[in-house]
Amino acid sequence: MRLSILLFATVILIASSCSNSSESSDETSTEASPQPKTFEEKLSYSLGIIASSSVMGKLEESKLMHLILPEKIAKGINDFVAGKEIEIDPAKAKENLSKFFRKLQEEGVPGEMQQKDREILSYSIGVDAIREIYGQITDTGIDTIIDLKIVLNGMNDYILQKKIHINVDD
Repeated sequence: MRLSILLFATVILIASSCSNSSESSDETSTEASPQPKTFEEKLSYSLGIIASSSVMGKLEESKLMHLILPEKIAKGINDFVAGKEIEIDPAKAKENLSKFFRKLQEEGVPGEMQQKDREILSYSIGVDAIREIYGQITDTGIDTIIDLKIVLNGMNDYILQKKIHINVDD
């Protein structure tokens, strides 16, 4: 039964993260996160990898990677999960992203942006992504099975291109 719940939770998170549009903390350091050991830790870490790979994949597909600051995406994610005061209200982050993507559709991919605009865009992406992912995790109740800190470790490792602790077999 427990395995069925874990598999169901994984499928829900994968499906929903694939269909969604859209001062440094210790979490954004260059050190690798701890190696997940138990099945639940590996599942949690894998969910973080899957969720962040979906977000980063969409950015790559949109040809926006040259505008993105991965450390600011990670900071937005970490600030939200830690319950810190976030630099941009989640509603404002979603509004920023909507405006940016409307402009992108009208004018095409910008060649360059001001550093502050890149920071705001990247942080907004992080806040919006984790708000949706966190909502999906808590709404489905899988937060009682998985470790959100380890999900966060997986997201940070992927976004910041740190060593990934999961292989295909895991």
